Amino acid sequence: MLQEENLAGRIQSLALKSEETVELPPIQLTSAQVTAEFEEDLVDRPELIATLQRGSVLNPVRESPQENIFSVDGPTKNFWIKVLHSRGDVSRIERVHIIGVARRGSKTQHIELD
Repeated sequence: MLQEENLAGRIQSLALKSEETVELPPIQLTSAQVTAEFEEDLVDRPELIATLQRGSVLNPVRESPQENIFSVDGPTKNFWIKVLHSRGDVSRIERVHIIGVARRGSKTQHIELD
């Protein structure tokens, strides 16, 4: 399922949204098409691009309040991403946005903030 989303005043894009696992065919992306929430996560961009070029399984992140964030496993890291399609051609991935990166096998610690 696709959902239209205005990303902080940018052009409107179609964001992939699913409560089920999504299988992506192999896709070609340039470094410019992969952005990140945090600049330090850009160092891991080559691993994510290589993972997506082989074809990937995206798992919805159930811990996220947003329904359009997916988890994808690379060889050494797990990525939380948003997948955005061009408005005119929903079969073409226009951009992937990295929300977070964790080394595979590492534990995530949740902290309650008051």
